[in-house]
Amino acid sequence: MALGFTFNNTHSGAMGVVFRSVDRTLLPAKRVTQYTIPGKSGTYDIADGYQNREISCEVSFIGEGYKYPGVRSRAREVAGWLSGEGLLVFDDEPEKAYSAKVIAGISIEQIAVTGKCPVTFLCGPFAESLDYNQQVVNSVSLPHTEKVNVNGSQETDCLIYITARGRITDLTVTRIKVD
Repeated sequence: MALGFTFNNTHSGAMGVVFRSVDRTLLPAKRVTQYTIPGKSGTYDIADGYQNREISCEVSFIGEGYKYPGVRSRAREVAGWLSGEGLLVFDDEPEKAYSAKVIAGISIEQIAVTGKCPVTFLCGPFAESLDYNQQVVNSVSLPHTEKVNVNGSQETDCLIYITARGRITDLTVTRIKVD
């Protein structure tokens, strides 16, 4: 079984694409601002997070009808699929997704009835859990406690949306840190 990826809700297999990973860096570069201070050797560095990451791969495909002219039409279908932005999920990590978009032009190398092209996705710094993105709680009795579990390797932001049918007179959100 060949591994592939899903981008913007479409799997590479559905596009007739075979995938080869080129660079899926494990840790993105730190975002560091450096200041030079006159009279002081070196720099003053402020690290405040991580840069976005680039994920590089190569996709290959066979022309429609296994014919030479079919390579171009298949290449245009693949380019159209990759022109959007959305979640990027690799088959070997199905529980994690990157917010991604293709940032570089997509060229094609064509040999007889096959084509291949390099693809570079610009992604957020970290893969996100698909589970926490789908947590919805409807109609609760108060008081109510809702646990949020994030099983990642980095601290993450949390967005909480509260919709009320009536007036809210008292609301408390408590962060419980578990070591």
